[in-house]
Amino acid sequence: MHPILRRTLVGGAVLAGVVAIYRLDSSYPPQAWAFSCLAVSIALGALRELLTLGEVNAPWRGVGMVFGAAWIALLFIQGGGQAPPWELTSDPLAAPLQWTVAALMACSGGCALLLALRIPSGPGPSTQRLAGSCWFSIPYVSGLCSFAWILMHGGLDFVMGLVIVAKASDTGAYFTGKWVGKTPLSLQISPGKTIEGAVGGVLFSGLMALWLLGGQELFEGGPRLPSGIAIVLLGCAVGVIAVISDLSESLLKRSVGKKDSSRLFGEAGGFLDLVDSLLLLAPLAVAYTALAV
Repeated sequence: MHPILRRTLVGGAVLAGVVAIYRLDSSYPPQAWAFSCLAVSIALGALRELLTLGEVNAPWRGVGMVFGAAWIALLFIQGGGQAPPWELTSDPLAAPLQWTVAALMACSGGCALLLALRIPSGPGPSTQRLAGSCWFSIPYVSGLCSFAWILMHGGLDFVMGLVIVAKASDTGAYFTGKWVGKTPLSLQISPGKTIEGAVGGVLFSGLMALWLLGGQELFEGGPRLPSGIAIVLLGCAVGVIAVISDLSESLLKRSVGKKDSSRLFGEAGGFLDLVDSLLLLAPLAVAYTALAV
């Protein structure tokens, strides 16, 4: 089977599964348990792949998975309480948990930004050491479950739209690159990507945001997203973040001498490859919701 056809089939199967889960959660609002569990499963799979890529020894991989699961569990516990971590509370038991969750999300975003800042330097031993360290891998991948926190607060439509807009950047970049791509985006990190493709992907994200997110509520009964040119610009910003996040994950793989995080999905790679464009976006999405409310 041709690699492009195989990747298309895998992508179609994943999309069909996500749509089915979305429809299930839409029938039982407000907390999106099924979608949240999907995010958790993918995050744990991606964490295991990164710890393996970084050649973390077996005992420390086990420790890393335990701490990653605990990190995610805290997001679930606080998310289920329906109390945003940026809203102060007088409850002496709830306040420490709020601040802990806020700190975990900030740590995840910081690790994703740290990796993004290494993109201009290209692959190297310092990034390879990051891939092999639990202190980086756990918050970097567990940050994906910031989406689960938004989902638990009734933001199913927002998260679904945001994921589609981010993935639209990948799709738009692929086809634009095949059509008019000539200038390499980063030969050292991702030789197949082009600047023209990246621009096409960002613009496609803007159009998808206009279609899916314009005027939509962040949460049920909460503030609304902008519409018109403002939501197009926001969608383009999501597209840029997706490109940077994608390159960041590719930088990790190139630094350890790998093309894919695993062969779980054949040509499409593994869990980490599946969510590469979302790892920086997820904690930033939570920051956006905090500013919006």
